Amino acid sequence: MQPLPPWAWAYWSGAIALGVIGAGLLLWALFWDRSRGRRRCPGCWYDMSGAPALLPSSAPVSGAPAGAFRCPECGREMKSERRLNGTRRRWRWAGGAFLMLLGACALWITPIAGRVAWWSYTPTSVLILRAPWRGEFASQSDGWLRARLSDGKVWEWQKRWIRDRCMTRLATAREPTDLSQAMDLLRTIGPDAVGAVSAVLPLLTHEDWDVRLAAWVTLARIGVRDENAVRTINDMLMDPASDAIVRQMVVQYLTRNGAASAPAVPALIEVIQRPELHAAQDGFVLGTATLALGRIGPSSSAALPVLRVMADDPTETARRRYAALLSIALITGDVASELRFHVRMLKSPELALRREAITFLHDYDISENGLEAVPALLDAMGDTDTQVHDGAESALRAMLAANPRAGPALARISGGADVLMAERAARVIKAGPLVAGFVGMSVPAPAPPPGAKPAPPAPPDTATPLP
Repeated sequence: MQPLPPWAWAYWSGAIALGVIGAGLLLWALFWDRSRGRRRCPGCWYDMSGAPALLPSSAPVSGAPAGAFRCPECGREMKSERRLNGTRRRWRWAGGAFLMLLGACALWITPIAGRVAWWSYTPTSVLILRAPWRGEFASQSDGWLRARLSDGKVWEWQKRWIRDRCMTRLATAREPTDLSQAMDLLRTIGPDAVGAVSAVLPLLTHEDWDVRLAAWVTLARIGVRDENAVRTINDMLMDPASDAIVRQMVVQYLTRNGAASAPAVPALIEVIQRPELHAAQDGFVLGTATLALGRIGPSSSAALPVLRVMADDPTETARRRYAALLSIALITGDVASELRFHVRMLKSPELALRREAITFLHDYDISENGLEAVPALLDAMGDTDTQVHDGAESALRAMLAANPRAGPALARISGGADVLMAERAARVIKAGPLVAGFVGMSVPAPAPPPGAKPAPPAPPDTATPLP
């Protein structure tokens, strides 16, 4: 929230003065001129205190009932005396007073309008009706809409509505900024925006580099399973002249596609074998291409010789060797899932591979699939390597924060017959949850309140080290 401008006091002073005048004028116009026992004509407000009621003999002449009153000034007839005792209301003055009050409100909120996130109070359907926005408020309105999408506060029909509006913008817009805003929203929707792929694909060859990159990122985020789309990007993947960042986005797209990326297997093998295709981005393209082959599954069997060479190469980094071993296991069906491979590698005799397994498990989607790894992570807390046993404990504490079922699972183990596992589970529960952050990072739980007694040290771990 931005600070108040120095001229705010002038607006507020004017708002107070105008509000006081408007409120006084409104009270005077509506409530000041009351009857106070006087009889007045409600049409011209002539004082009729001495005017007699119509006699029965004259009532039939005028058509008014006996006992009615006729104003000698304007001739208006009133059927009862009660109508002569009304309050005189000056509606034109009241209207002017109401406008003054509105002006006072406008003056009051002007200094703070730029500080308050008023977009946060706008209904989601109203934001969608104008999304993607153009102009001064585009970043604010679309930003709040993306925040609601990220928080899961948008209905499925609203997601489809956003997707359709973004597709219309992609088909009609010409400015790179407009195209990027639409793709930002599609990326936030994620896989539910799969229907927008047909509108994103033509932008892969857009003349603006930023638009092309945004299109690749969008496809990678959506993770569309479209074999035709995979074929259209093979040429870009194997072109040494293509930008390294774009190639990186292409490989990430193929990684998310799974088995539908099978037509790209020859291109991925080329990326692994040709240094000019994978040397940039600190080898990230090489590692991601290796992982993509594994996620494609048995259709990548042609890549097994290349992957085995990488896995057996002692000069290769541990991260790439680990990715090669993972892909081999997935292609051959040696493991049913990536999670089970990581659990298995926690018992590897090679320290570098155990460290990689801990890294993958710490970054894994523990909110849905991590409970299976709890026993293996508790066992890894007895590893002789500090990085491995500290990482295992950190992964379990992150699981406590992300998965509501993790706490009961650890509690059951802490009360079990296995003393070592029970001690480690109790230690994790006592340490408390970690809020998962970026890759390999966590945020510690809040500190205890001032004056609280410090927690006693955890008991020493007497577990048998892994070989």
